Amino acid sequence: MSKIKYLFFVCVLLIGALHAEQKKVKAYTQAGELYPIENLPNMLVTEFVFGQVKFLKKGIVDQTWASYGKCQDAWKLDDNSVLVSGVNGVWHYDENNTRKLLFEPKKRPLEIHSCQPLEDGYVLIAVNGPKVLLEISAEGKIRKMIKLPYLRS
Repeated sequence: MSKIKYLFFVCVLLIGALHAEQKKVKAYTQAGELYPIENLPNMLVTEFVFGQVKFLKKGIVDQTWASYGKCQDAWKLDDNSVLVSGVNGVWHYDENNTRKLLFEPKKRPLEIHSCQPLEDGYVLIAVNGPKVLLEISAEGKIRKMIKLPYLRS
């Protein structure tokens, strides 16, 4: 193997190692001690500031999805698709990572604060502003709107 090919191969390995190292998370116990990441369960983690959802598999970022605005909530569904709610709307990512807009408020500054899949395939969405819960179909049609009373403190 020539020196150039060898150096190229070493650079590729180093870049791959650096990239893999960036994908690892650090976990700490309540006492502030480092927790072994291989003991972490698989989980979705939302990053409000960066507008992302990350799927952690044994403490390593396995997949990342963007949210529509600051990230609020995420659900991994049985078919390996993902629901992601950001303050500006709800996106559905299918198993091929294709993004589809499920819902977005028509008026601003309304904000979405959560989404939750329901057993019948609909999605429950909490909308700030008018203070309503919406049941939305996979096509984005509203089946039910529940107005919430506003309590003053």
